[in-house]
Amino acid sequence: MNNVSVTATGADAAAYRVAGGSWQVPDDVTSFTFTATGAYEVAVRCGDDTTVWSLTKADTETPDLSCPPAVPSPIAFNVAFDVSSVAGAVEAELYYGENSMVSATTTGTFNVTDGSPGEQDLVLVALDGSGTPIAADLLTVNVTAGGSYSITLAAGDTANVISGSIADFSAQVPGGWPPAGAMMLTVTPKGTGVMGGFLGSSGGPFTSFTFSDHDLAFVMAADGSGVQSLLHLATSTAPGASFTADLPAPFDATVSPDTFPTVSGLSISDPELRLYAIDMRWTTKSLSAMVSAGFLAGATSYTLPDLTGLAGFAGVAPASGDAVTVDSSVFYASLTTSEMFDLLTQDSPFGFPGGLSVRLAGDQDSFTAP
Repeated sequence: MNNVSVTATGADAAAYRVAGGSWQVPDDVTSFTFTATGAYEVAVRCGDDTTVWSLTKADTETPDLSCPPAVPSPIAFNVAFDVSSVAGAVEAELYYGENSMVSATTTGTFNVTDGSPGEQDLVLVALDGSGTPIAADLLTVNVTAGGSYSITLAAGDTANVISGSIADFSAQVPGGWPPAGAMMLTVTPKGTGVMGGFLGSSGGPFTSFTFSDHDLAFVMAADGSGVQSLLHLATSTAPGASFTADLPAPFDATVSPDTFPTVSGLSISDPELRLYAIDMRWTTKSLSAMVSAGFLAGATSYTLPDLTGLAGFAGVAPASGDAVTVDSSVFYASLTTSEMFDLLTQDSPFGFPGGLSVRLAGDQDSFTAP
């Protein structure tokens, strides 16, 4: 079959075109199917943000381009804690979801006010006088609003604290750039992220835990002027990992100062090249494009499309005199483009699978809309 099936739950507007043909607006903008044999494009508007996906059937035949779900209202719950049995413990820290709280005592209660409901891992960490984790344990619970839970660390829970490491990556930072760094985290089976440490480009050890599912490394470098940036995101397949950073080369795009700019310099040759991302922002709105290497088929430039004549896309263009910022990025990944779409359903990197490597190089331009 030559069908492409699009899911766009929550979309305010959508359109598609095949092989550079005319744009079509589906009857149901949240779920539609069309015929394509190669290249196609799908535009989806979510509020003030519009994204165009320029892909091929080889990239994916079932793109899920749903709008981000509404953020649920935070809930409150309590966690009684006791780390007094851990020798050298001075403080306690609780991790829940993407958040954490610290107490300057070894016993007490954490009164969480920014929690999320549902099954999750609560992680209690005992800290010594220098703030170093020395013991930890995990409690998996179904959190409900107003719920009360309890975690007590035993002396033997020091064995749950282990170390990982990241190798020196200072040679990967372009000359003249400020010092780079790495933020290290460890992720539990239910997706709670626990801080493992911040390291400079010389690398070194970080904290992990035996009960974690995997470790996560954010390796970052920037040119200091806010124009160019580099990122390597990597996950291990087990806790206590040894990472080797792999920052990409800087990306230098050329952007025409037009209402619908053309971005040139899309000529990178790399076996892990998957997508170019172009994000144009003005006032409170944005028009973005995610362009696969397969869609470009050797072309080295891309022009953001004018969708303003289509139903539901009025105003998706900067007005004359608007300050416009365009971020152009190149994505490299160990995953296929199709596999990368599965990650789009994750609202946090803590949900990324183990064994992942994604590299990104960004370049920013700005101009006044003509």
